[in-house]
Amino acid sequence: MRATRLYPLLLLVLLLISACQKKETTPPAAEPQVSQTTQTAVPAEITPITDKDKAWIEDVTIELGSGLDPDGSLAVGKASSEYKVGDPIIVSMDVGSVPANTPIKVAWVGPNEKNVREETKSTAAGGKYLTFTAPDTKSWAKGEYRAEVWFGDKMVSRNVFKIA
Repeated sequence: MRATRLYPLLLLVLLLISACQKKETTPPAAEPQVSQTTQTAVPAEITPITDKDKAWIEDVTIELGSGLDPDGSLAVGKASSEYKVGDPIIVSMDVGSVPANTPIKVAWVGPNEKNVREETKSTAAGGKYLTFTAPDTKSWAKGEYRAEVWFGDKMVSRNVFKIA
């Protein structure tokens, strides 16, 4: 009879021991990493654009499209603000008036303000065009996106486009 009275006590002790043991938990899923690349050597700190730089900034032509001519300009008939999933998306800018070694950044921003990618390049002496190509859009969700163009610490262009 005594053994049967000990069973509930033994069961209670086992439950308490198992409750006190360290439980393994799975870590939360990691957030997707934002791809950030630098194509050419750029100073570690981007130089602010001054008022005297505004003249050449105003001379820069920035276009969004899906194809380039051999010189780097946007191909005739390829300008667009609406694309299909998987289409190439290119920012082309005429930087002939921009001083050499000026860092220019394009930030690709997706729905819900999600940063898709940032890329920085420097202008070359005598260079006419500078181009930036969006990462492969095959996995991009439908929605509204934008390509922000930054010269130094100033956003000079916000190009809104849709993936339909």
